[in-house]
Amino acid sequence: MKLFYIFLLAYLAVPMIQTQASAISLQNIITLKEKGFFRSSLGYSIHSKNTLWKLSKSSPKGKVLIYKQKGSVFSVRVKKIAEPNVTLYLKNNLSTYKHFGLKVTKAKKIKFKNHLAYLIYSHPKNKDRLNLYSTQLLTAKNHRLVSMTCTGKKSNQKDWTSECAKIMKNFSWTN
Repeated sequence: MKLFYIFLLAYLAVPMIQTQASAISLQNIITLKEKGFFRSSLGYSIHSKNTLWKLSKSSPKGKVLIYKQKGSVFSVRVKKIAEPNVTLYLKNNLSTYKHFGLKVTKAKKIKFKNHLAYLIYSHPKNKDRLNLYSTQLLTAKNHRLVSMTCTGKKSNQKDWTSECAKIMKNFSWTN
């Protein structure tokens, strides 16, 4: 019987062979990079299946996520907010766009995944500075604000905005 316990203890002491999925689940994040799938412990998931976006970087717990495609970038950022009111957040923070040298051309209120959201279109005030344009979607749930932003050059804006819409549709709240 003692021999059995010795083998049992030795078996339990051996480190588990970790696959990519098991190692990531220890961090409470699952990422399948080749399919661009990302599930965050912050309560959301997103994937880039059937789009041109490739998962490039992710921060711990998924506070910042970056996908890239030819000449454009898509990012997801999560922030805790005091009030789960995206309208109030936008009203209080619209001036930050000016601070970063951006001109908001349109802010459109929409329904996104059964939640209130805003689509914000912006470009640099000084058009000589950078020729980058942005489309941003802001939505909130349970004191978490998610900002999904696509940025790319005006010359291929039609291409990256259609790809942006595709990946935004792949976003979902998980809790």
